Amino acid sequence: MDQVLRAIGTEDHASAERSPSPQTPHPRPALHSSQSDPGATDAPSRGIKFPISKFPISDALKVLVYNFAPKAVTGQMRVWTLRHGRYRLRVGPDADRDDRMDSRTAERSLELARASAVPVTLPPKQVTVIELTRELRLDDERLLADLALSSAEVRLEGRTVHAAAHNIGSRAVESFDAALVDAAGTVRVRKTLGPLAAPLDLVPKRLPFAMGPLPAGAKGWSLVLDPDRRVPEIYEPNNRVRLRGD
Repeated sequence: MDQVLRAIGTEDHASAERSPSPQTPHPRPALHSSQSDPGATDAPSRGIKFPISKFPISDALKVLVYNFAPKAVTGQMRVWTLRHGRYRLRVGPDADRDDRMDSRTAERSLELARASAVPVTLPPKQVTVIELTRELRLDDERLLADLALSSAEVRLEGRTVHAAAHNIGSRAVESFDAALVDAAGTVRVRKTLGPLAAPLDLVPKRLPFAMGPLPAGAKGWSLVLDPDRRVPEIYEPNNRVRLRGD
């Protein structure tokens, strides 16, 4: 594997290190990752995070994680240094501490790029090996578009939402949808926007728009660009802003 990460995880935190040694690392002060750290895995229900952003760009990743909790922990591992492609995900235990998977408890194929989230479940009191190996090379994501919203530009006037769509990527977008999405994830209002050029001249590209109405008493609604993910992008999570006017 091009990248190997060993991590000791607990219910509240995790520590991690890159090491050529086949031995499980000894506990050390936890490396807490804030939300601004792009190279962190995260398990929202348990708060487990560990940074992996210092690795070079690669086609494979191997992670060894120990869960100290008395029950399984479910979360997400967000990858930031894998090239865009279709990867084979394999997961299994390592009971004999040889850094090799004893058996495969899960295996599937998935498309990954910068900032993709990989669902992870860590069984209690054991080392789990997570391996990702690229099977198919896809387009360089750095050459794609990147639609984005800024929470500082989203405001509610009456029941109308005002915002600006940005393209901070490398490719123009001819058309795309903006949507008001309710707390259950259902698109309730949709509007088609575009075109939106790419900032290849280093001048920001933005497209102001307004849409609504937002129902009175709406709770947990969000404004989302490209809700159906029809536009290939560098990074998807910056397409959403939660509305604060409820």
